[in-house]
Amino acid sequence: MAKYNLLDSFMAMGNDLTEFIELLEEIDSCTRAVPVEMTDMAFLSLRESDDHTSLIFNTIDAARVISGSLMPNFGKMTVKKLEDKGVSSEIIEELRNKTRLFIRMHSGGYWVSENLSLGLAARADLMGGGAYSPCDELYYLLMRRYVDTLSKGTMVIRTQDNVKKIFACFSSRYHHVPQKLLSDIINGFKNELGRAECANWSVSQFNTDIIMEFPDVADDMSKTYNLKDTFIPGIRLSTSDTGASSIRAVGTLRYRKSRIYTDEFSRKHSGSIDLTQLRNDIDNTIFKNFTKLPSRLCELMSIDIHDPADCMERILRQIGLEGCVGKRIAQKLIDELILEINSSVKYTAYDIATSILELPGRYYDDGATSTVERLASLVPKAAYADYDKANRPIVVTLTA
Repeated sequence: MAKYNLLDSFMAMGNDLTEFIELLEEIDSCTRAVPVEMTDMAFLSLRESDDHTSLIFNTIDAARVISGSLMPNFGKMTVKKLEDKGVSSEIIEELRNKTRLFIRMHSGGYWVSENLSLGLAARADLMGGGAYSPCDELYYLLMRRYVDTLSKGTMVIRTQDNVKKIFACFSSRYHHVPQKLLSDIINGFKNELGRAECANWSVSQFNTDIIMEFPDVADDMSKTYNLKDTFIPGIRLSTSDTGASSIRAVGTLRYRKSRIYTDEFSRKHSGSIDLTQLRNDIDNTIFKNFTKLPSRLCELMSIDIHDPADCMERILRQIGLEGCVGKRIAQKLIDELILEINSSVKYTAYDIATSILELPGRYYDDGATSTVERLASLVPKAAYADYDKANRPIVVTLTA
């Protein structure tokens, strides 16, 4: 397993559930949410310098803004002293090349994430791309607005080996939710749904994502609805203690090489979270609807298709494939699906729908992740499309 560090670029992936839970516990153990008065901060804005043995800063704090002083207030940190205190060279280089900001607060020093800019600007009611430009002028403006509005916030801080780093700044209403919440949810559903398998997971500083699947439920569904294919239900759980959502759950169904998305539930970082109620909400939104798509596919088996190629194209137009992936890619996918139709075989609406359900897996090898995600959410619509309309023969009227 990748060793956790405080760099913005940290990323770990795998499919071992034990490793996933251990990593979340490590991150939770070094993370805290701290209420702050925004005027308690001092911005240390990095200056350009050819001296690689030290870091030179211009300090901008509330006292300086209130006094109206525009004269630079320079200070210096030596790289060697920082490294002696356990600061890695990578953290220092991240500051030099990306964040260009250090924060002093509550008698301590804090490294910052590049993503912190948005939260700092939001507490000052500022918006737009300028909030991402690290410079003295921006920090003067932010501090001026903090002073004028007596702004409050909540800092999400991670600490490792005595190095403290601020990853996000939220409003004072922010409620921190430990990432271990995901493992608590998973354990609860494992008890209810039988055998659970981890398909994959990923963890970064800004998002945690895991897909769990329940193969025992798949076997029951296939028998109940007499399906000739296997559809493995699962759930995709996401959380972020440095982002906009505390918990997001999306129902999944895996069909051959495709994983499609069904229902979704989300819960923001506000107020306390009742784990039992949260599991009930996810259960009612997602797990109770697991059989909806298989049930509909069972119905489609009884609808004979007169012209598979024509019906396929009509259904794809009907569900909005072009709007999802663009005209060029949509036509490419349509042509590929039609080319694979076997004219000697009798087709049902089930065959058309399941061919479309395979699109996310078909596009994955050469597609952008965002496109695959959009396809995964789109293709279930093919099961609920109007097959009476799509299956209707084209009537050609000849006129003299």
